[in-house]
Amino acid sequence: LADAAKRLGPKIKAVDVSSCRLEACVSADRQFAAYQLFRYVDFGFQPISDVVTFEGEAAQIVTNIL
Repeated sequence: LADAAKRLGPKIKAVDVSSCRLEACVSADRQFAAYQLFRYVDFGFQPISDVVTFEGEAAQIVTNIL
């Protein structure tokens, strides 16, 4: 995923209106990051992915593009 993030980083765009939400938890030193994707369904956000974690250089790469 970190390799894909390097290639796709400039292509990822933020949108103001969406039915999805990405929650992130990133350590102060950016050596750890955890992400989970949610979708708005039936008046609430439901998880549509597992929590994905990254450590070290992979965490820095993914955090830099988001």
